[in-house]
Amino acid sequence: MNKLPRHDAHGAIIGTFGLNRDITGAKELGAALDQTHSKLVDASRRAGLAEIATSMLHNVGNVLNSLDVSASLIATGLRHFKAGVERDLGNRWHFFLDNRWGWAAGAVGLGNYSDFVCGILA
Repeated sequence: MNKLPRHDAHGAIIGTFGLNRDITGAKELGAALDQTHSKLVDASRRAGLAEIATSMLHNVGNVLNSLDVSASLIATGLRHFKAGVERDLGNRWHFFLDNRWGWAAGAVGLGNYSDFVCGILA
């Protein structure tokens, strides 16, 4: 609303006059715009969190896949080792393993090295 003084012919103020304009629609539009902006900010935040979670799960999957491949390689290597020992030494390999290898067994606290190796190959 704009108000101005109204003067008489002698310049004395005898009242006011002005223009009124209804701004209800503009206020409602501004409120709707603020609400839409808040929803957009919230959706952007959630999208960012989803992107972070997706990236983290991808990285965890990569680690788990690497562990699976490594475990498979170790298991294959142990199977080949067992087959090679059995092929090369036959029944005589127990003779070599039953000798206490104190330097190897003591270093890792195994006691009897043959029990350790037989446990792996079983």
